[in-house]
Formats: sequence, C-alpha cells, structure tokens
Amino acid sequence: ASIYRGGGLWKYAQMKVGRNVQVPDFLFIVDDLGMSADGVPIAFGRNATANWQNDNRTAALGWGVNAGLVGQPTGLGPGIIWHRAAATASSLFAFTKLSEDFELIWSGEASLVGNQDRYTLWGWIKGPGPEDVTVFPDSSMVWKMENEVVPDVSPPTLTMVSDDFGETPIEAQTYTRTEETLTLIGNELASVTAVDITFGGIVLQTISPVDKYIVSGQQIDIPAGIFNESVEGANRQVRVWNTVGVSELSPQKFNIETGRPILSATTADGLIYDRGQTLTLRGYGFKSKTTDETKIGFVRIDKSDGSAVFDKGIKSGSASDGLPAGATIDVVDDTYAVLTMDAVNFRADGSLRQLRVARKNNVVPKDVDGILSPPTNPPFAAITAKPVINVVAQLEKDQSAWTSVTSNGAFRRDLALEINGTALNTATTIEVIREDGTSFANPVFISLPNSAVTVEDNGSRLRMSANAIPYSDADTNGSIGRAFRIYNAVDNSDLNNSLSFAVNTQLEVTGMSGFAAPGAFNRAKVTGDDVEIYGKGFLAAAEVRIVDLNGSDMAAATPTRISLPHPYVSVSDGRIAIDTSEVQFAYGTVADTDLNTTSRIFVVLSARDNATTAQASRFAVGVPPSVSMVGSFGLANNYKRDTDVMEINGSGLGMISNVEIVDIAGNPIPGVIGISNATGVQAHNSSTVRVNANATGWLGVTAKLDTVTALSRRIRVTTPFGVATSLGNVNGAFTVSSTPIFGATAQNTYGGAGYNGGAGTNGTYTQSNGDLVVTGLNFRGVSQLEYILTSGAVAVGGTVAINPNAPPAGYVFSSDGTQLTITNTAIPAAWIGQTDATIAFSTPASANATTQGIITAP
Repeated sequence: ASIYRGGGLWKYAQMKVGRNVQVPDFLFIVDDLGMSADGVPIAFGRNATANWQNDNRTAALGWGVNAGLVGQPTGLGPGIIWHRAAATASSLFAFTKLSEDFELIWSGEASLVGNQDRYTLWGWIKGPGPEDVTVFPDSSMVWKMENEVVPDVSPPTLTMVSDDFGETPIEAQTYTRTEETLTLIGNELASVTAVDITFGGIVLQTISPVDKYIVSGQQIDIPAGIFNESVEGANRQVRVWNTVGVSELSPQKFNIETGRPILSATTADGLIYDRGQTLTLRGYGFKSKTTDETKIGFVRIDKSDGSAVFDKGIKSGSASDGLPAGATIDVVDDTYAVLTMDAVNFRADGSLRQLRVARKNNVVPKDVDGILSPPTNPPFAAITAKPVINVVAQLEKDQSAWTSVTSNGAFRRDLALEINGTALNTATTIEVIREDGTSFANPVFISLPNSAVTVEDNGSRLRMSANAIPYSDADTNGSIGRAFRIYNAVDNSDLNNSLSFAVNTQLEVTGMSGFAAPGAFNRAKVTGDDVEIYGKGFLAAAEVRIVDLNGSDMAAATPTRISLPHPYVSVSDGRIAIDTSEVQFAYGTVADTDLNTTSRIFVVLSARDNATTAQASRFAVGVPPSVSMVGSFGLANNYKRDTDVMEINGSGLGMISNVEIVDIAGNPIPGVIGISNATGVQAHNSSTVRVNANATGWLGVTAKLDTVTALSRRIRVTTPFGVATSLGNVNGAFTVSSTPIFGATAQNTYGGAGYNGGAGTNGTYTQSNGDLVVTGLNFRGVSQLEYILTSGAVAVGGTVAINPNAPPAGYVFSSDGTQLTITNTAIPAAWIGQTDATIAFSTPASANATTQGIITAP
C-alpha cells in the first residue's frame, strides 16, 4: 500500500495485493513530539524509511530522506511516498495537536457511547466497542475531504429515496426504521450536513451531522436505528441541507413504521446479570406510535440454542409457549430503557442466556420472531440473583430415600447432600455457619467448582458428594444449630433458622491408650488412669460409657457413663481425652470387674450409630485395693492356718491376683510366695476375699509363715490396680500357727542321745544319756510346752513359754519346724522317773497336741 498526493487531496490506494505483511507499511500515530531547538512545537515527524520519489520511481530522480515535504524541487507533481523499509519495519508518521482537526480525540460522553457530533481527519472514537473506532482513511474519506476543501456553490438535490440501497425507489413501500437502511440518491450529497424527515411541511426529525453516512457525492445511506418514533406515519418525505441551502422534498412519499425493537447492548453483556438489580438496555425501536405497542414491555430469555428458557408460559409455571412475558421496563426514550429489579424470576437462571425484548406479545407462537428483537445482542455469561435455600436433604446410607435435614436434625457429612433453591447456578462457596450467622474460627467451607459438587445450570439444585466437606469444626453432639450459607457471583444467601441443623459424621473408634497396668482400667480419682480414645467424628459424641463385652450396660438404670461435653473432657474430631482426676464415670462401681465376670470395653454414643473399642482391647475395671479387716479366725488375731478360712475385707478386691503374708513391717518374708485364685484364694467379691485352710500355695513354706508373736503377721494383697497391706493392729495383724503333728508312734516321735526306743512299749528316755529330740510338724507355731503324765494329764514339770524364733535356753527348733531339741539339763526333774511321761504342745490359736507317753529315767 502507498500514500500519494495529487490534486490537493490526500488519497489512499491499495497496492501489491496478496503479499504477506508482517507489520503495517505506513503507520500514523498521535504523539507528543516536543519542541525544536528554537522553541517551536514540532507538528510532524517521520522515520527514515519514508521517501518521496518521482512517478518513475528511479533513485536518480528521487528525493532524499532529508528533503522537505512541500512539493518537489522542480515544482512538479504529483509526488509519491513509497515504502523502502524491510518487511519488518513501518514507515512511521507522527503528528502533534496543533489544531483541532489533526488530533485523535474522544468526542463522546464520559460514560459509554460517543455522541458522534464530529470527526477529525485522522480518526475518532464514537463508542466503547471495537466497531466504534474510526481511523483514516475509510471508504467515504474522499468525499469528506472534498467537502472540507471544495467550496459549496449550490444546494444538494434529491432524485430518489430507496430502501434497497438505491436499486429501486421506495415509492408505495413502507420503510421499517429499525431494520432497513434508508438510501438517498442525488447530487452534491457529499456536502450534506443535515437530513430532515418531514410531513406536510413539518420537520419531524433532523439528523445532523451526516458525514458518517455519506457514501459518495451521489449517495447517502442512513442505517437502521437512526430515526426515532417521531418520524413514524404515512406520506413522509426527505430533504437535505448543505451550507448553501436545502434541497427540494424527495420525489417519493413513503410510510415509516417501527419494525422490531433492536437490542444492541446491556450493562451486563458478557457478564453475570443479577436479576435482583436493574439492567440498562441500549438499542432502538424501544418506542412506537403503533397502537397497543407504544413501548417495549415484554421480555423473553433464550438459551444458547435459541429455545426459550423464560417466556409467558414458563413465568407462570406452565410449559413454554415462546411468547415474551410481561415485564416492568422503564423506557426513557427510543434508544434507552431500564429493566427493573426482579423483572424476571428464577426460571430464567442459567448460563449463556440471551435477552430479547418486544413491544407486544399478542401473536401466535409461530409469528413470535416478528415481534421479538433479533438475537444479535451479546448474551449474558449467566443470569442469577441472591441465592435462596429452600430445602436441604440427604441420601440415606442405603440410598433408599432422601431425608430432609430438618426431619433428621443433622447434616451428616459422610452422606450425599442436596440443596434445592434458586440462584445456585453461580455458586462459588458453600459454607457451614453458626446459628447466629457467624463463621467458625476456622471456616467450614468448600469452594466451587469442585469435582465433589454438581450444580444444575438453572440454579435450582446443588448436589454434594459424601465427605466433600472434610472439616469437623462444625460438628456437634446435640441440637446446636448450624446452617448453610451459599455465596454466588452476586451475593450470599440469608440465614434461615428454620433450616438449622446439627452437623456430624459417623464416628469411628480406631484405638485407645494403654493403662498403667495393661488390660486394667484403674478408675480411681487420684491414682487412676486417664482415658484416651482415638478415631474420628468425636465432636458429635454425646457420651462415653463402660459396657460389657456384648455392648450392653451392666445395669440399664445406672449406666456407667460420662456425658459430653464436659469441662474436664477434651474432645476433638479424632480424640477423646478424659482426665479421671477431675471427672469420674457415673456409677463406676457397677462396672467394676472381678475374677468371676467378663471384661469391659468403651462405647462412644452419638446421634449416629455407636462405636466401641475393639474386643482385643478389652479390660478389667476397678480401683486400687484396700484392706480394712483380716479375720474370721477361731481365736481373734490368731490364724490357725490348717483349719481357719481367713477372710480379708476391704475394697477393690474383686480382681485380686495375689495374697501374701508379710512381716510386722509389711515386708515380704524371704522364701514365702503369694497365693492366687488357683492356689487357695477365693475371690468372693470386690469387698471380700477368703483364703482356704491349708492353702496349697503355701505348702512347703509354712514354717516361714508361722509366728507366735502377737500381731506380727499382716496380709498384703495385689490386684491389677495396686497393692494394699492390712493394718498392723487388731484389725489387720495376727499370729500364724497350725496344729502340731507328731509321728505315728513314739519311736517316730522321739529321738536323741537320751532316747531308746526299744526299752518299754514306747521306749525310754534316760536323762543322763543326753538330749531329747521331738520330731513332727508345725513346731514353729508352738508357743507353750507343758510336761505332763498321760494318766490324768497331771502336770509334773511345769509350763514353759516358747517362742521358736527366740526360744529359752535348752530349747532349739529346726528352721522347718519339724524338730525340737531339748537338752537334758532343761528337762524338769519331776518329769523324770515316770512311766507315762508326755509333752503337750500349744499354739496361740489354741491348736494343742500331746506326744505319746514314754518311760523316763534319771
């Protein structure tokens, strides 16, 4: 392409058609070129690629790049500007404002659409769209330039008015002002500055300026939408003006009717239309002189496929009929109107919606396109409004039915959710809020779009998959109110307390902490075990109970439980921690176990299905033992271990695992082991334990147990929950002894250097020969010896007090309690020289036994 000068006019010619162009050959810009060295503003500048040449374009005859721009040196013309740059560079011409007509200006309103009242030689902006910028040159620029530089010497003339671009006159035809171009044919039309529509000598409307409609000196095309409703009627004529005068009226008279309204733009083109707000409409044909359709008052909204999604039938809740529905529209003038708030309802909601308007709707459906604005205006990205939640329901776990959350009372996060309402189609966030409308400290929400959420395009329904909201902050174990708030592109839903609900999920128990004694829950307040249960969904827990292995309460009327929430129970989604030093299970003793009962487990109760700890984690329940009394002896504080059934009273004894006889200080007796349920202990209940007579667990160590010192033995009991020792007084201390046992015959009983078993029936003890040894069992529990004669049990030698652990001189007890050695010097003289001498053994528990009678000699 090139620009050349000739005849005093700038003209544009397109050359070298079909070549590849990477950048413009010639580029005209408006810029601030600053001042020259002498202080004169620079009006024009060019780069080094634009050159003047003669018509033959020979370099020899061409001007250099530093030549002036006013004529050739020879004074001849025309000259040619030709492009000598590479394909990647432009010939650049820059201009500065030195007068109004050489500036690219905005001549419109400060708002949206230019008022189109003037132009410049280089370009102008008449509106906000891509079609609203005019740059030099255009197809009518020659005529516009001629009109600027060639003087007008006569008025213009009109020879024909046409509605088919000059092909035929408009005679006897009707001009539809919103859909047809009005073509004027004549002479001197390039100089026209105004066009009048007249009737009976009265000017109905004047269009000025008209330079943008000039096609040539012989033709003016006035596009649809320029004339308003004031020109409508029969027998209309046209006349035109230039600076010299006015033309005669057009030779044709014609009728002007409105035609369909044309909607060019709205304030929500390509955007989201909030139907709860007003919408500004731009176009033409909004008003008419036709009876019963004087202004637009009906709308239809179409989907992207052209079918109606909001019409007269749909608005009323019936099937679509295609006819536009009545709407409140404030029509300001033929080109400007405002669709009022809530003029369309929720049935119009959806994406890619197109608004169409009409001035009437009393036609049959097949003719509806004849009254509706054509679907040429930009569609809305979507129609929506402030979201409204009407119903919230959830799909039951077995997928058998949908249940309203108001019926169930809870939003169950682990089930699918459906929200029904209006204007949900542009939802961006679903939030669970408190009953007072505030958000949680850590907001509970899900952002959209999200693969777990589907939203109906018409905004009527939103479905959310199970567990789509993973946050537990809103979970509650009761009727504490929660609600949904939905945010969409224009607003958020209001709080509706009638739709409030609790929030929960099916809780699960995955484990629990261990106890100090594995498998034994010490529920004591001070020394007991704290409880920690792990899982999820615990914020909805209502109680923690101790139950039997089968999950049932030990006593239905008095369940062993802690209700939640509780100030000393810490509950999070995944953990329940109970500080037993501050809070105790109600009716805890009911849960206590003994050796005759089953173990226990924990169960966590909620509004959903309960969850229990694993049976593999079952445990005993109790408190540390205490011993208040040891007794049930034949003789108080004297335990006759061979016949007495010892009874231990106290508390926490149900899970007893070990019973020990300890010394007076409560310390174990070396070599003595404890006994259990298998070796002599009867675990009766939590307050009473009995020890069998001749408990098998103590056989073999009885001599270590026996003692004749008053209150020198005590009982120590062990359970999984602790150890307790009886008191060292009359309530808990005792002696230990058993009935002495001798050999079957005197020869089996007696021995020693002084005894001869063969002399006499039972043998003879000769004092002078040496010591006397008595053999048997249980001698370390003997507290007294008495030398007597068998006949009549006559005491002949007196009574000797004995403590086997510290015997008097002349008496020696074996450590196993099976022998007593009496030195010959210790034997009373009165017992010597008898034919039936015996020795009586006594214990603190009055377990007495007498040896066989023997002969004694000096």
